[in-house]
Amino acid sequence: MTEGLKILLIDDDEEDALIARDLIRKGFSKKSPKIDEARSVEDAQQLVKENIYDVIIVDYMIGSSDGMEFVDWLIAEGITVPIIMLTGQGGESVAVDAMKRGVRDYLNKWKLSQELLCRSISNAVKLGELEHNKAAAEKALMDSELKFRELVTFMPAIVCELNSDGTVKLINVAVTTVLGYEVEELIGVSWAEWFITEDEVGGAAERKEQFLTACNSSSGVFSFELVAKAKKDAKKYINWNITAIGESNNRSKSDAPSHKRVICIGTDVTEVVMLRERLQTLSILDELTSLYNRRGFYTLAEQQIKIAKRYGRRMTVVFLDLDGLKQINDTLGHEAGDTAIVGASAVLREAFRESDIIARIGGDEFIVLVTDSESLDVDIIRTRIKEGVDNFNNTQNQPFKLSISDGVVPYDPESDISIDELTKQADALMYENKMRKKANTNPNSTR
Repeated sequence: MTEGLKILLIDDDEEDALIARDLIRKGFSKKSPKIDEARSVEDAQQLVKENIYDVIIVDYMIGSSDGMEFVDWLIAEGITVPIIMLTGQGGESVAVDAMKRGVRDYLNKWKLSQELLCRSISNAVKLGELEHNKAAAEKALMDSELKFRELVTFMPAIVCELNSDGTVKLINVAVTTVLGYEVEELIGVSWAEWFITEDEVGGAAERKEQFLTACNSSSGVFSFELVAKAKKDAKKYINWNITAIGESNNRSKSDAPSHKRVICIGTDVTEVVMLRERLQTLSILDELTSLYNRRGFYTLAEQQIKIAKRYGRRMTVVFLDLDGLKQINDTLGHEAGDTAIVGASAVLREAFRESDIIARIGGDEFIVLVTDSESLDVDIIRTRIKEGVDNFNNTQNQPFKLSISDGVVPYDPESDISIDELTKQADALMYENKMRKKANTNPNSTR
């Protein structure tokens, strides 16, 4: 499916483009994708006119231009190609707007990984192929009523034909496989009332407005993703393509569909959506603690260093070690060791802010990047950690005592030091503090 991909990467930031290009080439190292790059909307438009691409990856902001403008241009030109949007600043509202316009995926630059980006590309290509197949099916539906009936019966996608009032006139048996309803249950019911439910992608009112717009359009295929309620309260993500066939009576959007026929084709993309959501978390999280893992930490830390350099922000690296984990494992078992690790992670969550990057990077090793430490008071953080440790030891009734050592190193955005070197320095300071703590507890002890 991804053999010989041709990709257009649009980003005016050469560093960000380099990161994305390297992630793609490493992820598809055996399949040699061809990657064209554009630094402006104008250059991208010219490349699109001259080439056919499998996927377009576009930054949300391209210089003074808005990446959404490029998406709108593609739509206006009738160019259908899967689009993935990258952003370093957009929020949930921007993501919703992008998905409404047909963008296949919306990825945060600062949380980007090889697995996530390449999986997103593969999914976009797969959905593009599905759309191509559905487009061919829709043409056949328009060409022949007989072919229409045959395709309705045997297509794996849900196919509906609606009456002029928006109720279901015909629906194929795929609805039983996908959503669990019998065909007879849906004949005569309102399509909008039955299939559009409140969901995290967008409200039901907005979806109904989209549906009515599609039904009252003079031409074209409208596509959007929504959540449908299956039997037994299950939730299914369906990608709908809606085509109005016939003459419009120019009714307002508030009226029922005015075309002779409205065809709705729905493909079950639940697995793709769920996989996309899992990949955004599982690939960078530690399974035991749900903190970031080593990959997640270094991916996010490198991006934060770029931001710190750009805006002159000071940061701080805190390296922490769970004291005596080996002894806990050896004497009490690994289950007790896991309890200690989870307890330490809870202490760190309470001690640091939500904006700080907290990770478990080894069996007993944790690291925190304090992302904006202009007014950081190290003593206050250490006090919070100590209070958290004391609270755990006093309330959890465990056969061991939790203890955490730390090493703290500030980051100066004017320096060229790497995150690896910062980590090494913080680790060395942590070791010194651990030895000092041991010496104070038992003058004859060694590591």
